[in-house]
Amino acid sequence: MGDNQVRCGDISILAAIALPAYQNYIAKSQLSEAFTLADGAKTTIATNRERNSCTSTESAANTLTGKYGTLVIDGTPDPKATDNKTGCTLTYTVKTDASDRISGKVLVLDVLQNGSVKKNSWGGDDELLPTAVK
Repeated sequence: MGDNQVRCGDISILAAIALPAYQNYIAKSQLSEAFTLADGAKTTIATNRERNSCTSTESAANTLTGKYGTLVIDGTPDPKATDNKTGCTLTYTVKTDASDRISGKVLVLDVLQNGSVKKNSWGGDDELLPTAVK
């Protein structure tokens, strides 16, 4: 009987450790969709910036919808920016049926001159973001 109690205790401890790690994994994998959509939006933004605009003249081209959220291209090009920002932003709003860790949260990314993105603001836990964008 004592051995079974020890095993149950061990299993409980392992579950207490594994469950939060699994929840983080799910949230990170769902949030990674924002960066996949952002990669597609970068080409659109580069083309639009040639016309001195961040957004497309076709409003539908400024919104990309994924399984876990929606990405919207916005902003105004700033040729005087000295901080490597273009003035263009990408706003990803997580759908409410995503992981509880990110559900309904908003991530705003600045598009940089070199084509990469950097976090402007994020309504969730920074540990869920890739290190490169923090």
